[in-house]
Amino acid sequence: MRLFEEVKRVRFLSRLNRFTLAVEDEGLTLKAYLPNSGSLEELLLPGKDLMVVPNPKGKLPLRAVGTLDLEGKPIMIDSIKSNELLPLIIESIPSLKGYTIVRREVSYGSSRFDFLLEEKESGRHLLLEVKSCTLFYEGVASFPDAPTERGRRHIETLSALGTEALGGVLFLIQRPVKYLVPNFHKDPDFARALYSAKDRILIEAISLEWDESLNLKEGSVKEVKIPWDEAKILLEDKGAYLISLFNDEDRSLSLPSGKIFLLPKGFYIYVGSGLRKLSSRIKRHLRKGGKAFWHIDHIKKYMNIIGSFSIRSPLRMECRIARELQDIADDVIPGFGCSDCDCQSHLLYFKKDPKLNEGLFKLLLKFQFGTIRDFIEGHSL
Repeated sequence: MRLFEEVKRVRFLSRLNRFTLAVEDEGLTLKAYLPNSGSLEELLLPGKDLMVVPNPKGKLPLRAVGTLDLEGKPIMIDSIKSNELLPLIIESIPSLKGYTIVRREVSYGSSRFDFLLEEKESGRHLLLEVKSCTLFYEGVASFPDAPTERGRRHIETLSALGTEALGGVLFLIQRPVKYLVPNFHKDPDFARALYSAKDRILIEAISLEWDESLNLKEGSVKEVKIPWDEAKILLEDKGAYLISLFNDEDRSLSLPSGKIFLLPKGFYIYVGSGLRKLSSRIKRHLRKGGKAFWHIDHIKKYMNIIGSFSIRSPLRMECRIARELQDIADDVIPGFGCSDCDCQSHLLYFKKDPKLNEGLFKLLLKFQFGTIRDFIEGHSL
């Protein structure tokens, strides 16, 4: 099934703002419109191939429609096209067979939803929101890839419809996978809202498969399992975290213990754990000031905090994460943050921003979704 004409590959350079990309095409730097509000941070890495089409009706010359995921599989990233796809595949979606589309872009309360459907036999209405999912790891997909207050409100509104209509959410997963899990790591509030609503609204997950020209492969629309019971362990507010920082000059840091650490100019990732109240622990570390208690409290006085990553799990994994991070880091700061374990360090040094390193995202996704996949399939955590 062809959705796009004249698909061309260019080289991704940078994301200039939420909806604008800089790309290189035959030696020229151009701007492309990105019809996707997600973070796509593990996909939009400098130097990667990006699939674009002409954008004659827009302000920018190109429109970004696809890219390759971390496993090299083509995926569609145009969220607007995901909605246009529904009428073409609705009869292939088990829970939507027998429904017809009554209207698009439907306002209800203070929210707007993608579709109003009607069941042919009963005449019952279904208010449906479509979510395009572009985050994957070895058979597991997850949504959202960034916190979405709007998405949470959609779930809460749909679950409160009562008898006037059925509410529904359709996740269109842009490559073949076995499972979909809510992204507890990036947006626990959305995940909790989805769990709370799962017995009151229709929730369906469908995977798609695209060829190298972003044509939808025939017969590729498949139902995907949502392992509600197995994945709910990630609702617990515990796990590991990574804090990324930038040090703008060479420093020598002395701790109250008498230890001295040499910290060259560059980027750092600190690995820690929160075996309870993980969210509060991360928020505390992201704040400037406060009493110094952990090792990171001493270095954040002098460094710029760039961001954080959480890995929710009942397991204590920070040591495994720190050790595997050494494989992609340029160096370690020996003895930092590891006084209660036998690790070499929990502070890793990078000459360049690690968020531009594909290896970082492969590691994060492995710990975020690889472990839950193993648990779903009967392996012990």
